[in-house]
Amino acid sequence: MAGHRKAPAAPPGSRGCGVPTQTPSCPAFLRRKEDPALSQPPEEEIGLRGGGPEENAGPLRFLLFKQSLASWDRWYCRHGMCINRELDLRPVHGEWGPWGPYSVCSRSCGGGTRSTSRDCNKPEPRNGGKFCVGRRMKFRSCNTEPCPRGRKDFREEQCSHFDGKHFNINGLPPSVRWVPKYSGILMKDRCKLFCRVAGTMAYYQLKDRVIDGTPCGTDTFDICVQGLCRQAGCDHVLNSKARNDKCGVCGGDNSSCKTLAGTFNDAEYGYNTVVRIPAGATNIDIKQVSYSGKPEDDNYLAAVFGSRRALT
Repeated sequence: MAGHRKAPAAPPGSRGCGVPTQTPSCPAFLRRKEDPALSQPPEEEIGLRGGGPEENAGPLRFLLFKQSLASWDRWYCRHGMCINRELDLRPVHGEWGPWGPYSVCSRSCGGGTRSTSRDCNKPEPRNGGKFCVGRRMKFRSCNTEPCPRGRKDFREEQCSHFDGKHFNINGLPPSVRWVPKYSGILMKDRCKLFCRVAGTMAYYQLKDRVIDGTPCGTDTFDICVQGLCRQAGCDHVLNSKARNDKCGVCGGDNSSCKTLAGTFNDAEYGYNTVVRIPAGATNIDIKQVSYSGKPEDDNYLAAVFGSRRALT
């Protein structure tokens, strides 16, 4: 009794080429498509599963083979793989991959940040598909406890790292010392590192970004993150709305201090002590009323800091 070979498998999914007996390599697949001599089914490669009248085997075998030939037009070769044209040209929208681990904290005290990121690669957008929507990076606060007393301002620390470096700027000594530049900086540039040559008014931009967690200025609790000024509270936490009360207490209720007010009129020639202002006092408002309404009466206010005296 004559044996019967296995019939050809159905065209597979995205990894196959739908050929009569097996999935060919791409070079063999191209030769079969281009060579007219191979348009007829080789007898030894085509057969039917199971029994049946032998006279019916030929037409059925040929029909299966012609269907396979027609399916070849839906495939093409790329990097040695057979690719389904219909599936490959369909837009694929991107999806986010998993979040990575958080980085180390950018500061050891005073309010730093840690960051994590994710990629749009599960899958990547293809064929005009949409890119992922949403945040690629996110941040959280860390080491929010105050720094020890006497420690340098964080921006001052960053400037001091460049001490002794003159960047080929004419006129700077080899032992140049850099200190932070606070005033006169545009709002949009607050998160760049501007440093001033100590003892002069000359200043330069030494870095495009300060380290994350650096305060945006001396008059705010907001901090710099990735070169942008972000909201933070007096508790050094990102997006916090905590603020100092009028007593200077973070999140306080104004109950830990009291308001002092008064008027001083007894003046003698020379310096006269008007009031002693305790350390930590806030919202200080001192006004001088001129003598007899004259705009210039030769009276001046002066502030004394220890042994130093400054006219105002």
